[in-house]
Amino acid sequence: MYHPGDYAYLEDLPRRFVCRVVEADSFGADASMGQLLKLAPLGGPWPPGTMLVRLSSAVRPAEDVLHAGRGAMRGMGVATDHEERTPSRGQNQSHEAP
Repeated sequence: MYHPGDYAYLEDLPRRFVCRVVEADSFGADASMGQLLKLAPLGGPWPPGTMLVRLSSAVRPAEDVLHAGRGAMRGMGVATDHEERTPSRGQNQSHEAP
């Protein structure tokens, strides 16, 4: 079962576009429980603010991709407050005065 804040990727597209679950509505009987998910894509061809709707059977959990760092897409950031944040490489991480 998915919950708001979970990450999932769309299985019905040729590339793995990671989305954040915004809403998850359950339906069906016990044996055939399903969910209707409202998803905010973290990247891809959609303009900012786009919401996608998919059945839970059309997505897969993406926590392993986001947290393990293996298989993650280049430039994929972490969404906070509906904005994508991509870590920049090559920035001086030192907080000491020159």
